[in-house]
Amino acid sequence: MMPKLAKLLVVDDEPANRDLVRHIVEPLGVEVTDAGSGSEAVSVARSERFDMILMDIRMPVVDGPAAASLIRSKAGLNASTPIVAFTADVAGETPPPWRSMFNTILAKPIVTADLFRLLETRLPPEPSRPRADRPDGPGRAG
Repeated sequence: MMPKLAKLLVVDDEPANRDLVRHIVEPLGVEVTDAGSGSEAVSVARSERFDMILMDIRMPVVDGPAAASLIRSKAGLNASTPIVAFTADVAGETPPPWRSMFNTILAKPIVTADLFRLLETRLPPEPSRPRADRPDGPGRAG
């Protein structure tokens, strides 16, 4: 079962791909933030904690591997967050050059069942950040 209030950063230069992921996971209670480039993803990941990052591989200027490496290189909010390579280029296991940057791969085109399985197996059991509507969230006596 998927944790409620999970936060997912979806990074892809194609808006249709970001919209498709959002359409699939938001009804499950997953909060989606999106970024249209690798550089935008690095910026967002430095300012907000996520439970998982779904990263396209081929993007102009800063590609997925470079963005993932930058996110991992700093002791920032998401240095240890699972980052999933989102690509049509590779299927199966994570290629050796990407193993230090990506936890696994999600193939394009998206198969809904594969995305569900990924979220169920890779998201932490509890969200990484307290929220106002949780008993331990801001504004609540603890």
